[in-house]
Amino acid sequence: MMLLVRALGLTAFVWLAMAGSASASCVGVKCSCSVSGNPLSFGTYVPTASGNIQVAADISVTCKAFVLGLISYEIHLGPGVHGSVSARKLSNSGSLLSYNIYTNTGRTIIWGDGTGGTGVKGDSYLLALGASRTETVSMYGKLLAGQNVSAGSYSDTIVATVVY
Repeated sequence: MMLLVRALGLTAFVWLAMAGSASASCVGVKCSCSVSGNPLSFGTYVPTASGNIQVAADISVTCKAFVLGLISYEIHLGPGVHGSVSARKLSNSGSLLSYNIYTNTGRTIIWGDGTGGTGVKGDSYLLALGASRTETVSMYGKLLAGQNVSAGSYSDTIVATVVY
């Protein structure tokens, strides 16, 4: 999906690529889980604006148990294409725009894989034979103000993996 650029501004968009083969381990049971998500769209960015852009989007995890058992999982987010987990970057033809994704509304815990001071989100619950359950969690994005970049459509791709 391409976003059109407005005059004197630029658009910023983060795609979530869901890991095709999520590694899962259900305690004492056979199960399967999948992850899906909505893109995190920062909309139009104006480099001279004084405030950070803060947005939110959801990730959903659906697990199905083939026997009665405890489902326990974590959602890990990768670094993206152009940066690291602690310093994610949106890109447009070599121009980079700093942003990050957080586990909390205060945007103080960077969402990563649980290492290096990053956080993860997850859940545990009992699931009956043949039952499925979908849990939705929010992710919180922040695009930093005051970055002098050229106009264009900026994007990044993050891999989300469900570990259970």
